[in-house]
Amino acid sequence: MSSSSSSSAYPATPQRKHPNIAITGTPCVGKTSLARALVSRVPSLHLLDLSAAAETHSARIAYDDALATWEIDEELLASSLSPALSRDGGAVLDWMHADFWDEGLLDLVVTLRADNAVLWRRYEARGYPDAKVQENIDAEIMGVIAEENRECFGGVEGLLREWQSETEDQERENLDSLVRWVGEWEAERGQVGSVAGEASSERVPPAASSKASRSGAQETSEEEPAGDEAHAADDDRADESKKSPGPIRKLARQLKAKGTTSKTDSPQLKESEASLKDLLT
Repeated sequence: MSSSSSSSAYPATPQRKHPNIAITGTPCVGKTSLARALVSRVPSLHLLDLSAAAETHSARIAYDDALATWEIDEELLASSLSPALSRDGGAVLDWMHADFWDEGLLDLVVTLRADNAVLWRRYEARGYPDAKVQENIDAEIMGVIAEENRECFGGVEGLLREWQSETEDQERENLDSLVRWVGEWEAERGQVGSVAGEASSERVPPAASSKASRSGAQETSEEEPAGDEAHAADDDRADESKKSPGPIRKLARQLKAKGTTSKTDSPQLKESEASLKDLLT
């Protein structure tokens, strides 16, 4: 729905006193954990339950048994929720992607990333079948969600953040950066004192820049970060019940658009398959 080349149907308006924040990424990167920690630190924000909203607004299409997830009519979901988001703001949206939201509704779009080895451990803790692990790691290696967010929202200055979410330190930095950003955003609009606390003691959340070295990420993943199981159980807990199969479907679209007809034609996916073999041996 979003397009940086067209005018927004929901421009950011002065009357919206609190920001809307989308936290996106492939399963188990830490979206839900970060979203929950953020609303606990910032009283002016609330976590919008998109799963419940999809059911309330009859936006569920069908259940995909193979992917263990609901397919959601995201355009219907967005059109149902957009008026309130535009008027009131203050919503934290925890979803795999954000392309179905009009860019004027969102004040910040965060993409969380994680190294393959870290994701593998989190998927293993959740008991994902091998096929689902492969599909999600393929999507992360190709940066499907990150690229999509850049295409949809890259034309709006300051709207995007891309952070690593692998270690507890990175998670705390992510949370603290978001809290600071909200405080600055609201202060510019005359909302003072809505952010609670200066320091975070919570496990979750700048993090490393999107340009953080992959070698460095691999080094941190060699040590078993505490909380992988917590991520597996907490973050994207509802991926299997609420979210459309975004990364997998988008990966297929991306491959098709690039003229790639099979996994083995893609250098990125060859890398994915090789890395998974290394992890399994």
